[in-house]
Amino acid sequence: FYGSNTAELLINNQVVICNQISNYPFDDYVLLEFASSINTKFNLFLRIPSWAKYYKVYINDKEINAKKRKGFIKLSCYSNDSIKLYMPSEIEVKEYNHTGVIVKKGAILYTLGMKGKRKKLPYSNYSMYEMTPSEPFNYGINILNANPKHIKGIENNNPFNLDSVYSKIEITAYKIPSFKIINKNKVLTTNNAFNKPRFIIHGDFSFTPKIKAYKIDNLKPERITLCPFASCKLRLGIFPKIIK
Repeated sequence: FYGSNTAELLINNQVVICNQISNYPFDDYVLLEFASSINTKFNLFLRIPSWAKYYKVYINDKEINAKKRKGFIKLSCYSNDSIKLYMPSEIEVKEYNHTGVIVKKGAILYTLGMKGKRKKLPYSNYSMYEMTPSEPFNYGINILNANPKHIKGIENNNPFNLDSVYSKIEITAYKIPSFKIINKNKVLTTNNAFNKPRFIIHGDFSFTPKIKAYKIDNLKPERITLCPFASCKLRLGIFPKIIK
């Protein structure tokens, strides 16, 4: 993981401090600064994610030709070097499981985050809640005319909060009238995942509709804003595929 952190390492019997500076996964650069009292040589392996179509790596501001093998690059470094890794990310709007569409940028899955109503369910010995959207969620995406645009606002200390998220994607979507919450008055359940006995409980239950492809005419496109998966408790991450 390329998040900012500091580590104290023991390399060739020398204490080496590694300071990793980044805003990963929101930015494309990662900086690793090493420091030790005695300069020592070592090999460093850096992972290059599969989503990175290309990358650049610099040691002390000099670009190095490092080939990727099995997802990693190997660098020959010294314990006072500064290493910069550049992995540009692009927006991907792609099909998921034949009938769905997902939107990604680098390591982040972008979803339609929304406010919702939370209701405690009295059907279990442990706390169980149901959340239902209090705003429109029934959107589908046509891959051919999605026209995604990345919007980056002012950085803050809490990028994984729906009210303060600063990395967003604006995309074209279509509201699907028949894509609705499914309500049931009984479900088959169990007290835990390892219990074989199952039983029916009665009540008011809400379920996400099945993701499928929709062929829809005469619908006006809308621009909606997506946010990172972890920034919201209630979200739509797999969109119905719109077929024209």
